[in-house]
Amino acid sequence: MAEVGARRRIEIAPDSGKVTEIAANLPIGLMGAPGGLPSNIPTDVAIGASGVIYFSSDIENTIYKVTRK
Repeated sequence: MAEVGARRRIEIAPDSGKVTEIAANLPIGLMGAPGGLPSNIPTDVAIGASGVIYFSSDIENTIYKVTRK
């Protein structure tokens, strides 16, 4: 899941609701024009078959690949 306002990716365990931070300080959360509404540009998450996480950056207009250490 993307928490755009917190600029992080989290995982939520469906059985317990436990939240685990996967990545922080991400380049997501493009601000709207001064005095206007947020841009609402989607920031998305996808998980590949091997478990690799991909996310889009609305600020940098790119896709990132995240692997576990």
